[in-house]
Amino acid sequence: MNSTNTSVLTNDEDPSSWWLENNSNTTVQHVADYFYYSKEATIMTCTSGALSTLSSLFIILIILRSREFLFSSYHRIMFFMSISDMVASAPITLATLPMPKDVLYPFATLTLGNKNTCTAQAFTILFGQVCAVLSNLILNLYYLFKIRYNKSENFIEKKLEPIGYTLSVTIGLIVVFTALAKDMLLPVPDWPLCYTGSTYPWNCLGNDEVECIAGDISQTEYTVFKSFFFGLMGFVFVMVLISLILVVLSVSKTRKLLADTRKAVASTREALENSRKAFDNFRTAMAKIDEESVASSTRSQQSLQNKQESGVANTHSVLKVALMYIGAFILTYGWTVLSVAVGSFNQWGFMRYFLDRAKLIFNPAQGFFNLLIFLYNKVHILRESRKEALSFCQALKIVIFNPREVPEFLIPSLDVVDKDITKRERERKAQKAIIDVEQHEDLMLGDFALSSVSTPSGHADVGRISSGLAKNSILSKKISDLFSQEVDAALAKDQSFHRNISIREDLFSVETPDSVFAASSRNNDDLSYMSKSFGIASEGNVSHSASTVKR
Repeated sequence: MNSTNTSVLTNDEDPSSWWLENNSNTTVQHVADYFYYSKEATIMTCTSGALSTLSSLFIILIILRSREFLFSSYHRIMFFMSISDMVASAPITLATLPMPKDVLYPFATLTLGNKNTCTAQAFTILFGQVCAVLSNLILNLYYLFKIRYNKSENFIEKKLEPIGYTLSVTIGLIVVFTALAKDMLLPVPDWPLCYTGSTYPWNCLGNDEVECIAGDISQTEYTVFKSFFFGLMGFVFVMVLISLILVVLSVSKTRKLLADTRKAVASTREALENSRKAFDNFRTAMAKIDEESVASSTRSQQSLQNKQESGVANTHSVLKVALMYIGAFILTYGWTVLSVAVGSFNQWGFMRYFLDRAKLIFNPAQGFFNLLIFLYNKVHILRESRKEALSFCQALKIVIFNPREVPEFLIPSLDVVDKDITKRERERKAQKAIIDVEQHEDLMLGDFALSSVSTPSGHADVGRISSGLAKNSILSKKISDLFSQEVDAALAKDQSFHRNISIREDLFSVETPDSVFAASSRNNDDLSYMSKSFGIASEGNVSHSASTVKR
């Protein structure tokens, strides 16, 4: 301790006035002018702390009354975060009350405590804040593992949660017991409450004109401690940012894959339509299969598209909630970091005026932000699960008064959606290959229709044609053409026979039946071969054609 000031505090003097009077010539800015000593600062701190405490308590009550209770990872993480926030926010609500009655700083509000109550307030605030900061990291890792890496609830429950909770509590205890051992839990001039400081009064270390009443730590040690605390918040912020970027990249990738699949579905559908329109000669035979193919493909692809779009839409809503929690984290602790950064300059100006108030309003308020996000998420889940339309207010009423009606919400995995899209894409490509083969065969059949059908008299590679209906169509057409040719040939022979009957009467009994029936028999063999080659012609058609030729 340094003690060069010979003035002694009497029982009749106010401690704050005595300290200010005897330390007015120090290099410290006159602390009586600080905003933090005003009633306005205390009211802001009390209001924000009370609102955050009640909000966290409300989240806990909804979780305990909900259908999921504490069986889901999301609820357990939010439960831990809410407990941590309550531990930090409840003492903040007390503001200056736990400070020693004879506190040196001139706060405008009541100070009714002592050194022990002040230490207890600072201890709980610091421990709760460390756990709350790390619980934000646990929550964001939960979203990352579920959405991007498709980790199961069992993985989250058995690995992420135990490790996260254990580290949070362990680090929190290390921080607060280090501060307690170094007598750093003190009244501070930049908060209307007891928190961490190097010494009390805060400028006594290294100053011969100011006596140190409390604080057993050097300025270097305090700088290391403060650097660790803010470094912890910085680490959490960087990890949260990285997890956010990874999730956003995954969502963007899935959206692109879904868009490509949607285009491919449209292309396949167009190919099916073109296949039907391009071959009008086979419309009757192919109309049924085309319509069924298009209808089946449309139903399948539409079902897939709806499923994928639903999965991506759900992922977008989850991503929105994750972004909200990240925003709440930044909004809560960002002002403290900014105030420390700006405090390194001598003149704060308007920035100091703004940051002083923002820090007191937002720093204790994470529980309130969490409640808003938690309720929004529950309302969204309820409205999406109901077939009948629910207004936001109706859904909010159900969430608050009857949370058991809110269904469990499973975070969709982009990995599952990606695998499903990839699988369907392979199926689509296989279907496209079949369509291409059929179109190629249709072109072959078109050329085939212009040439003669191979029979024992000729040759055709009908084995290359795989479409049964197409073969049937070609066979029917060829049989009809062949029948017409044979009938014309028979009639020509018959006419020739009658013209020559008066000259060669013996031709009627010998030549005509043999020639006609021989031709008919040969064509009957050809038709039978065609039937066997195609494997689809009916013997009735062949018999009928033969009898027609004979007639």
